[in-house]
Amino acid sequence: MKLRISKPDDSSGYYECNITCETFRFAREQRVSFLRQEKDPVQAGLEKFWRNVISPRRKNRWTNPNSFSEQFHHIVFIEQCPVVLSREGIRYQLNGKSYSLSTICSALARITYKACFEKDGATLLSSLYATLDLPENVKYCLENRAPYHFHHDLEKQEVRLNVVQIDDKMLSMEISYGVWG
Repeated sequence: MKLRISKPDDSSGYYECNITCETFRFAREQRVSFLRQEKDPVQAGLEKFWRNVISPRRKNRWTNPNSFSEQFHHIVFIEQCPVVLSREGIRYQLNGKSYSLSTICSALARITYKACFEKDGATLLSSLYATLDLPENVKYCLENRAPYHFHHDLEKQEVRLNVVQIDDKMLSMEISYGVWG
């Protein structure tokens, strides 16, 4: 399947990514639009796409024919990156490890977006594991700086603090100019 992701600008262009699976039939081409009201519109649009594919729907005439069933075990290739998705009962698994549905959708969304620019499977797989190591809100702070507010002269001041990753599970935040904690 060729996935086309709308660019978050007025150019009406799109990014492209290939997603394949031998045991599940995707549509030939699908478009994902960004969600303007979200703080990260492209990420939210891709998460919605993956949630619609992975999460089961009620069996009625409006059921999405391109969604997985109640129980599944599929190897999905995002460009050249193999990802094993499975569900047994209410447990979702990504590459053999259980995660919540929102964590899986968030990780797949990040890898899908990265696959528009990077085609190497090893690089994408290492990015997937790095994505799964940190919670989504921490990743947001690393990419966009940490939102913070304080009151000065009875007025609320909104600021953003710099955050850098200094180890696999250690982060540092700039609490004042040149002072990190």
